[in-house]
Amino acid sequence: NRCAHVALWSIIRYFSNKYSFYIERTLHQITELDESEQRKNPSVGMTIEQIAQVLRDSNFFPGVYFKNTMSDITFSHILYVIIESGLPFIAALTEGVGEGHAIAIIGHGPVESAVKYSKGKSGILDSSELVSSLIASDDNYIPYSRVDKNVADITGKNGNKYAYSNIGAIVVPFYEKMFLDICAIFRGKSYRGCLDMIERNYLTLPSISPVVRRVLLTSSKSYKQFVVQNSTDEYFRKIISLIEMPKFIWLAEYSTPEDFDSNKVGWNIILDATAMNYQQDIFLAIKNRNQLMVNQGIINEKPPIMQYDLAEELEIRYTNNLEAI
Repeated sequence: NRCAHVALWSIIRYFSNKYSFYIERTLHQITELDESEQRKNPSVGMTIEQIAQVLRDSNFFPGVYFKNTMSDITFSHILYVIIESGLPFIAALTEGVGEGHAIAIIGHGPVESAVKYSKGKSGILDSSELVSSLIASDDNYIPYSRVDKNVADITGKNGNKYAYSNIGAIVVPFYEKMFLDICAIFRGKSYRGCLDMIERNYLTLPSISPVVRRVLLTSSKSYKQFVVQNSTDEYFRKIISLIEMPKFIWLAEYSTPEDFDSNKVGWNIILDATAMNYQQDIFLAIKNRNQLMVNQGIINEKPPIMQYDLAEELEIRYTNNLEAI
């Protein structure tokens, strides 16, 4: 078996242990699922398309993202958002060190202080800028190795050999109903960026001082449970718990640097992750400090957006998908 088989095995095993919907596969079964025209033993490895095909045949709906189709900054941001969503994925190393190798990305490194990082900056800063490394499971080394954003940070020890620049493509094991693609969330050359439009039309963000934005994909059930258990605003808890939501949502949280370092959120946007990429009015709710807007148009026919006053301006930052170790 080769590196791609091992990376697939580890990711499928993770999901099968967490969700009964997925079936655990042995390395032999993964090899048999590969529809390559070449002999399976000894294996010559797998292409990106074959990796996606094995995930598809294991009840996933894989998404494939190539670095050469976007800027390095956008690709780096996508790597972070997916792992911040609690979705391990397979990274294909296609450039420089490790070319032809595949590893499983399972987490990210420590988060830098937003106050320290944001000095002298303005506008929206994505939380991906505060993270300088990913955590990988590499079959060539003992767990766990680090993949650095900056080549200069590579030490060459304990499997720390790769940088973001070595990753040429990633294969992400999405669930069936995750329709709203990450590339439709952010503004780019070939996509509109629905967050950008909602931010301009609905959020009252500081015009001069910086704001930290954190975006992730999660289940509405987990988010509602978190709000009910952690919010100190009784009205906010009640409204969020009663809003009809699809199984998965995109959550965008906005904080001042000081609030971010204190795990606090002043603004957030909840998007329907089951919406199509170019559907209009895909937000479910928007928290604008002490005001909450609920888009009833998604729930019912076409009533107006309902607005509610809240007692608290700040909420606790959502944490559920990743665990610190």
